[in-house]
Amino acid sequence: MAIDLTDSSFPNYLEIRKLDSQKENSEKVLSKLPSKESLKQEVLDYMFERKAQPLHLLKKLGKISYTEALTQENYMGISTEGSLHEIGKSKQGHKKYLYNWASYDSMTNRPYVYILAFEFTNPTVNLQKEGLDAFKELIKKNSHNSSPLKVMATEIDHAAESIKPKILKRIDIGPIYCKYSKENHEISKLVQEKFGKDDYAFFYTTEIVNSVGEKEEKSGGLFSSTKHLRQIFFVDETNIDSLERHVSEVNQYLIGSHKVVQYLTANKPKYINKLKIPPIVF
Repeated sequence: MAIDLTDSSFPNYLEIRKLDSQKENSEKVLSKLPSKESLKQEVLDYMFERKAQPLHLLKKLGKISYTEALTQENYMGISTEGSLHEIGKSKQGHKKYLYNWASYDSMTNRPYVYILAFEFTNPTVNLQKEGLDAFKELIKKNSHNSSPLKVMATEIDHAAESIKPKILKRIDIGPIYCKYSKENHEISKLVQEKFGKDDYAFFYTTEIVNSVGEKEEKSGGLFSSTKHLRQIFFVDETNIDSLERHVSEVNQYLIGSHKVVQYLTANKPKYINKLKIPPIVF
């Protein structure tokens, strides 16, 4: 995979999209290839008879192994479904859930992980059974990595009357600065010039938006009397980062090798001072 040239060090978004496309067509590709067992026998026969490696057969065998791995193994693609967990009931008796999912961002070329805490107010639908597919599709449709988290939470709130988002968290995984980084970031240059191949600085950022209450809101046009309860999402306007991102809270974290963290602490404190907690060192 081609490593992204921007502030990422993850594979480029187009590489992930290509991988998704290959996974989607993997069953069709396998149906047109011979079985692995018959191909292995051909390889052995060729080697015994001609005393040479059958590169054309080995290439085909490799394609089978790769395609089988696509059908059997999980990876973080453009959109990755998560799991739904019931976590109790609200004071009003509504079921409370946690749902997590992930997506790959085309702008930053980094994976984003989401966690949604919400209440489900429809007692006639079993969300974990007959409602699960529709719920996952709703979340996928309203997951926009480039959108401010408050906007995304509001869209989910408006998408289904029975879903009441209470907390939405987004984890931006990366960037990673290491020997293999391709961008020209200051930390990457430091690692490549002063440290070894196992040294790195791995940043990740969390954004959280909380509901602090509900309000009645009319819908359906000027003369409609239909009212719905909508969430009131809090944005911390006293914090410049939270205000710019339209979130209740934003925090940055660092995981790094001891030597890199030590150097940044002594010589580049601007990267350390903005962290939520002290760096996690390995």
